[in-house]
Amino acid sequence: MELIPNLEWHEAPSKPAKPPATTFQSVPTELIAMTLAWIHPRKVLQFRRICKQINSLLLSHHFAILNLRRFMPLCTMSLNPLDDSIPSNTPTSTATSNQIGPSHLTSSRFIPTVSTLADELDSLWFTWPPNYQRAYIDAKLGRLVEIAWNRLQIQVASMTRMFGELYNLCVLDLRFCPIQGNLPSELGQMSALHVLKLACNNLSGFIPRELGALANLQVLVLAGNHLTGSVPAELGSLINLETLDLSTNKLSGMIPKELGQLLNLRTLDLSGNQLSGYVPTELSDLVNLYRLCLEGNKLRGRIPAEFTKLVKLEVLILTGNRMSLLIPPLDLARGSRLWSLILENGLPLMTFFMVAGFVLLLSVWHLRVLHVLFFGKPLVLQAF
Repeated sequence: MELIPNLEWHEAPSKPAKPPATTFQSVPTELIAMTLAWIHPRKVLQFRRICKQINSLLLSHHFAILNLRRFMPLCTMSLNPLDDSIPSNTPTSTATSNQIGPSHLTSSRFIPTVSTLADELDSLWFTWPPNYQRAYIDAKLGRLVEIAWNRLQIQVASMTRMFGELYNLCVLDLRFCPIQGNLPSELGQMSALHVLKLACNNLSGFIPRELGALANLQVLVLAGNHLTGSVPAELGSLINLETLDLSTNKLSGMIPKELGQLLNLRTLDLSGNQLSGYVPTELSDLVNLYRLCLEGNKLRGRIPAEFTKLVKLEVLILTGNRMSLLIPPLDLARGSRLWSLILENGLPLMTFFMVAGFVLLLSVWHLRVLHVLFFGKPLVLQAF
């Protein structure tokens, strides 16, 4: 038998092992934060999709402060520019501003308290997540007493609940902005507010009843939106209110009699809505009322005779309702200074004799100008 020669076994060369996959867990959180902080707040939030660790970092209040400090002018920033530290164990998005501590704030530098022109970061504030919004309040907005950002340059914006944390704000003017959505009830927490103007936006939903808690409010303008529901009776608690303009919305229901409690009111404009019912006699208690505009609704009845007490009323506009042409008692005009009276003919068309009667009223009521609708067209009668 022949012996089988010894066979030599050679192991096949193995493929080089792949290096272990690099994960962000091996990178210090502080290093990641310091790196991402140099990316503009407009773009940095796009990196939330990388992994859960990055998402948690970017949604933390600490990182928002660190990032904003890189791109905010020092003259508008109330955060300490010398403190760049960030804990290694970064809190999640549930962190609050109370975790930052007083070391992040400084009062030694002058900080503007009025903002009349929104910059890029101001516009981004409406779209940021809560951690950035709260950090921006700590950095800038919380010190402001007036915000007047008319015609805000932003595509989509909403009235964020964070407005309720602007406790020092006295004036909020956001007219002609692309703001949409509902009015947050947190607006009722802005106890220092004197002026609230949100006209000509795309706001919808109900008017929050919480606005009745703004005891210092003097001007409330929500005209030119898509607000629905009724006029909250709680607005009658705004005893310092001088101007109430809810015109050109989709409000319905009756005019709340509680509005008669606004003794300092000078202008009441509820025109261009779908209000129905009668004009409440309680409005005759508005002894300082100068202008009352109720046109373009579904009101019926006549002018309350109690309006004789409105001695300062100069403009009364009731066009476009279902109100009667019956003229209130003559002492209505004698007791008040009505300079302009507009009534719509809801009955048969006025005749020549009715026009003559209006001419007589010019002399009896001591009016300078009387505006009426004659055959559907405005007619101005002027006394000489």
